[in-house]
Amino acid sequence: MKIGIITGQSTTTKFMKTILISIIGLVPFISCFCHPVNNGEDITRPVTRFDNRLEYQEGSGSMQGKDIIYTARADSTYTFENEWVFSTRVDLPYEWFYCPNNANQCNLTYCYQSNCMGDSLIQMILIAPDFEYWTIGGGFKMILPTAGDNVEIGMGRYQFLPTLACRYSLRDWSPGAYCGLILRQDIDLGGFANAAPVSQTFIQPFMNVDLPMGWFLYSSPEMIYNWETSYWFIPFDLMLGWMITDKLVISIEYENGIVQDYPKYGQEVEFRIGIFF
Repeated sequence: MKIGIITGQSTTTKFMKTILISIIGLVPFISCFCHPVNNGEDITRPVTRFDNRLEYQEGSGSMQGKDIIYTARADSTYTFENEWVFSTRVDLPYEWFYCPNNANQCNLTYCYQSNCMGDSLIQMILIAPDFEYWTIGGGFKMILPTAGDNVEIGMGRYQFLPTLACRYSLRDWSPGAYCGLILRQDIDLGGFANAAPVSQTFIQPFMNVDLPMGWFLYSSPEMIYNWETSYWFIPFDLMLGWMITDKLVISIEYENGIVQDYPKYGQEVEFRIGIFF
């Protein structure tokens, strides 16, 4: 469920930005203490994995709906002899949605609380071998309306999203650091009659900085342009994670909507435990 409208930037968002900028400025001085590892966030460096993710999401302003979302995520990879890599991903979410006051305040068509399986996700990406500092990949993501016609939880539409990703290594600046961009176009393939058609472009820059003792910072704000309304959604995003071992990662991620002409959510926090194989 993605709801909420805000204007301006919250104090929390400004504080998180200040922390991010400060740490990035210190990276060249602490890089000698870092030992790069694959934390699983890089779409062009996929790992075979299983994640348990728990997310809290809320709207803002007059849209006060809230979500608690548990997602089981499984990724698999296969490396060909010519160093091309094929990766798959499946997300199976279950959501609890509620409005703390009443259904009318949340503009609901259902009751003020609901829970069911959310919309499922399938992704397939083919990644080319590295070319000096660059890596590129492409494929698609498919979103299935497994929440049914419950549009308080799901989108109610079959969505096909062609995907293009590129990554640039920043290893000369700091070991394990990189940045990149993911582009997706959401193509509506139909769905339930009570669900609005979908036409969106996703622009997602990302950046990773490794810190000492297995810690890392990662940012990947997913900006959305809605072609139906000609409105933008632009969030602030920051993840702090810790590679406990090469096979076990934990992280916490905070997002806050900065530009919400096209409302998606006010803020959200996600906790993750990932096991790599």
